[in-house]
Amino acid sequence: MNSRQRRCFVWSADVGAALGRRATHLGPVLPCRTVLAGFVVLATILHVGPTAAKPGRGRAVPAARAADNTAPEDQSDVRPDARKEAGAYFKRGVAFFKEANFQAALTQFRGAYELMPSYEVLFNLALCERRLFFYGRAMRTLTQYLMEGGARIPPDRRDAVAREVEGIRALTSPVAVIVEGGPATVLVDEQPVGQTPLSELLLLGIGKHKVRAER
Repeated sequence: MNSRQRRCFVWSADVGAALGRRATHLGPVLPCRTVLAGFVVLATILHVGPTAAKPGRGRAVPAARAADNTAPEDQSDVRPDARKEAGAYFKRGVAFFKEANFQAALTQFRGAYELMPSYEVLFNLALCERRLFFYGRAMRTLTQYLMEGGARIPPDRRDAVAREVEGIRALTSPVAVIVEGGPATVLVDEQPVGQTPLSELLLLGIGKHKVRAER
């Protein structure tokens, strides 16, 4: 094997269990093959594991139907013109979300958050990410929302977050990606998901996915 050749393995949690390792949230066994020099693995999720959803709730949990249209809280350290621009981004994001144009809504909400990083925007970002099948990102954004919002988040919104998390778990299976050698960028369906070694399992929905790593 020359210096440019590396091996990339992909397996789900139940494969790890078969190898004698502790595993939770068992998922399906993924078709797995080693690819040299290209770092490409084609994975097919045929079904989600029985423990991915809570017992008795095998069906997908309905997602929230509407984005939060509550304007972000004013922040004293943000310039007035930046607050105004952030508000415009936010309103456009809500409008695009209502039209089911989730990619455009995501772009607008990101613009609002970059100008005025208020925790309220994170909930809407997560809603868009889930609908665009970026399940791992949505889970991280919801976690960030709960951490930054803290006690300011009302009970009904916490319930909405719990429903979103439950829905994502019901639609996904956890997958581990291990790349031999030095750090590499991992991409799923051509979207970067992080640098190896990855700190968490990837959440992949039902269907075919292309997983690759590049240096």
